Amino acid sequence: MASHDISFVGETVLVTGAAAGIGKACAEAFAAAGAQVALSDINGEKCEAAARGIAHATGAKTISIPADVADEEACVALVNKTVDAF
Repeated sequence: MASHDISFVGETVLVTGAAAGIGKACAEAFAAAGAQVALSDINGEKCEAAARGIAHATGAKTISIPADVADEEACVALVNKTVDAF
């Protein structure tokens, strides 16, 4: 991914669908730009692995929160857990 000198230092980002594909790539890019990143996906094991890998590769603070974004209560809990963690 090309660097565009964009900094997210001091920012918190929540990425859904972050276990693979575009979601994971977005989480990686935000972490590389200095953000602390909450990763969420319905597949908790893959999400946790992605969060660990991104933290290891970038040094960013990451957390993994399994959630089904089709469930409104799960979305509320996802945001609350992100706020609490960061």
